[in-house]
Amino acid sequence: RADINQAMVRYHFGGKRELMVALFERVSSTWIEPLEKLSELDIEPRRKLAIHIKQIIRNFRCHPYFNRLMAELQLTGNEGIQKRLSNSFVNSLLRFYEHVINEGVSTGVFKPVKPLHLFLSIVGLCDYMFSAQPMLDAGLGIRMTDALEAELVEHTTRFVLDGIGVHPS
Repeated sequence: RADINQAMVRYHFGGKRELMVALFERVSSTWIEPLEKLSELDIEPRRKLAIHIKQIIRNFRCHPYFNRLMAELQLTGNEGIQKRLSNSFVNSLLRFYEHVINEGVSTGVFKPVKPLHLFLSIVGLCDYMFSAQPMLDAGLGIRMTDALEAELVEHTTRFVLDGIGVHPS
């Protein structure tokens, strides 16, 4: 459909799957610099995490194909591809979560939480709205709008921060 010669795709990328991996890495690489800058900001850890959740939801909305691409590539069974996905996406987020959790625990605002658990919670919550979009639209008439995005950001942020936050007895 793109009117591109298959031989050119094979020459530049090695094949369709490698083209898809390159696209995944390209998109996820644009998320890394803002994540690193956010990590370095001198702001309260709860605020950092709130900004991050908003960024994750906006990134999924700006790249609506990203979650389907991620799911497709994860299911390849190709360990090399799976390592590349982990290195370009998962590891960066895990490092950020470890940093924010450590800041939050040391300042007394977060309970100790494993970075992997936080990753699965945040990415899972943020991703599902976008991966389920065709089903939600067809079955319930629910479409992503600016208002729904704002509600999703608010809900997810409150849900995560209340879950890992330290609450006075």
